[in-house]
Amino acid sequence: MAPIQGGVKVSLAFQKPLQNMAIECMFGHIKSVCAWDNQTPSECSCLTPIVRMEGEVCLDVSVGGVSTGNNVAFIYRNSMIISSMTPTIGPESHSFHISIIGSNFVDSHEIRCEFLSHDQRFYFEANLISSSLIMCSGGDLEAGVYQVQLEGPKPITYQKKLTFFHNIYFSVSDVSPRAILARHLHTLRIKVRISNQILKSSLWCNFRNFQSRANIISSDELLCQVYQIHSGKIAFEIQSRSFPEFRADYAIEVLEPLSLRFRNFNLHNEGDETDILFASSMEIDGVDFYCVFGNVVVSGIVVQGTQIQCKVPSRHTSTVSIVAGFGSKMVDLSRLRMRSLQNSVSILNVHPSTGAMKWGSQIFVLGKFKSDDNIHCKFGSEPSQRAIIFNSTALTCVTPVSSPSETILSIIQESKVLRSFRIFFDAQIQVKQIHPLQMQIGRTIITIMGENFGISSGLNCQIGKYIYSTSKYVSSSLLECDAYIRKTGNYSLAIVDDTRVVWDGARLIVQRASLPNIFPSSGPIAGGTLIKLSFDEISSTSGYFFTCDFDHREYVNASVSGVDIECISPPSEFEMKSHLFVYGQPNKILLFQVDFQYFRDPSLHSLNPSQGPRDFDLLVTIFGEDFSLASKIWQRSIPLSSTFISSTMLRCVFSRNQRNVDQSSVISVSNNGVHFSSSTLTFAYITPVKFISISPQIVSCEEGVQEVTVIGENFDRQSLYQCSFGGRDSVLAD
Repeated sequence: MAPIQGGVKVSLAFQKPLQNMAIECMFGHIKSVCAWDNQTPSECSCLTPIVRMEGEVCLDVSVGGVSTGNNVAFIYRNSMIISSMTPTIGPESHSFHISIIGSNFVDSHEIRCEFLSHDQRFYFEANLISSSLIMCSGGDLEAGVYQVQLEGPKPITYQKKLTFFHNIYFSVSDVSPRAILARHLHTLRIKVRISNQILKSSLWCNFRNFQSRANIISSDELLCQVYQIHSGKIAFEIQSRSFPEFRADYAIEVLEPLSLRFRNFNLHNEGDETDILFASSMEIDGVDFYCVFGNVVVSGIVVQGTQIQCKVPSRHTSTVSIVAGFGSKMVDLSRLRMRSLQNSVSILNVHPSTGAMKWGSQIFVLGKFKSDDNIHCKFGSEPSQRAIIFNSTALTCVTPVSSPSETILSIIQESKVLRSFRIFFDAQIQVKQIHPLQMQIGRTIITIMGENFGISSGLNCQIGKYIYSTSKYVSSSLLECDAYIRKTGNYSLAIVDDTRVVWDGARLIVQRASLPNIFPSSGPIAGGTLIKLSFDEISSTSGYFFTCDFDHREYVNASVSGVDIECISPPSEFEMKSHLFVYGQPNKILLFQVDFQYFRDPSLHSLNPSQGPRDFDLLVTIFGEDFSLASKIWQRSIPLSSTFISSTMLRCVFSRNQRNVDQSSVISVSNNGVHFSSSTLTFAYITPVKFISISPQIVSCEEGVQEVTVIGENFDRQSLYQCSFGGRDSVLAD
């Protein structure tokens, strides 16, 4: 075998040295002289000549001008070409699967996938899918950059090499600071997860209208400078110049300096624990603030998103400066003169003031307090109790053992009632039944049955430590929780009022969804097949928004019909098996994976016979292309019993029970439940012939050839008629 361009050495071995003889190779009618090998006297080689097209030629060898008669078949093939490879980036694991796309690939066990990295070569098995697609699979491949090519069948080698990045990763985990000032040069400290191959390359940070080279501090940290004119949220990316396929994205906030100017402040309390509170006109999260009192710098705390709170030192100047910290950069925002101090405890509100409170429940009193304030809580006629100072803005009171449904909470300081609040106590929540206790990952409605669910409008379900689900109050004895769980495992279930647990004591078991039934399991490469994924229970699909992913190439939004998920297959370039991944949105949870087979669209060419009478069962042969065992013939909208003969032939019986009075009937084909109405044929029905008389009815055998006239009805010129005499001899009728 050789390419049509020629130039391939074909070696000939003889039983004894024939160096003095003239050896010639005849490739068809083209002659090629055999050159002797000096090291092996009994071997010589001929170069294949150039031919115009692929095919098989006869290879003959002549010695001294006389043919040896040992003719063999020699095959010419078109040049095998590699055009692309997908994917070009390998997974973060040892195993991989890649598709090499090209043309003129041949089926041979000698084809191998070669991975070249420096001086090492690795060979993996190549699986020929079609003349334009080869699949390579392998494992135990170290991380690195590889040149990929195909080798074989010898002596043919695929010359084009492709680059494959195996087990190389690059992502950003955090950026500090997350907010910067417009029209100021800042330095970002970026936490990354990056493989050594990319770390050794040139990295650049690309911002909006600004680009800077990344300074590598360590294997997981970079520094980038940024300067922006306009405020707002901006996205930027870090890109490797050596490996442009790898990039990482992140976003930061650009703040307008004038919007951070502080115009006023309030002072509360006195002494060493005095607080100073500054107000801003915008959200200031993501920025570090400091209060500068002369030579004393105090860290500021962001309160409610738009305020800064600082502790005033015992010795302070008459002015205070507000400084914003953006990483290592400090920006002086405001300089204000301090007013006189307010000498009082401030009480704003209590929380909660109603709910399923029982003995030992905490009630938070919000305001401004000092750590040495002597404050007591008194519930109705119960003895007063010392309040617990939680921080400078909150203290806590603990409910007594026995409390009426309604009572007065008084906040007392040194026998003086500072403020009173009306508190309501409700009956405790009781849970009797929970359904389901076992569920699948994703979204599930959990029904909780019990008593006293009407005590609060803020009840929610807490699953585990961090998952809060939205609850729907149905009645005082029924609560529904809309849970969305991404991982399998055992989870605790509790009912909370805001952040306070009012009931706990149940465990949930979360499992992965079972595999559905898929119909049809195959479809044409043109796409458009409506695929139904059927479940046994309607709860498996309730509340989901689905996405179908075909081999990570095409994302198709799916719809839910009853207990079925429906999605339409996208077009495919090849006749191949595709992996269909189904995700639950919006957090893209992989629910399951099934296989879907692509096949070529079957087409109809002709019928034999293409016409016939109505009143008989007819065996009809259908000729076409790309038939399979799942192909079925349809007459109008009625499926016929079809027998698969080959990929180009089907047979079926046109039964008298399925024909109507129409003169013609449309014939179409389906494959695995997918109907192809674009390729149709027409079968014509004819009226049966009726015989009336024959003349003459008696003839003499001795008179030779004689003409017999048949008189009847419903003859037509398109049909072929034969006359049979005695059941032995048949002649064509005219």
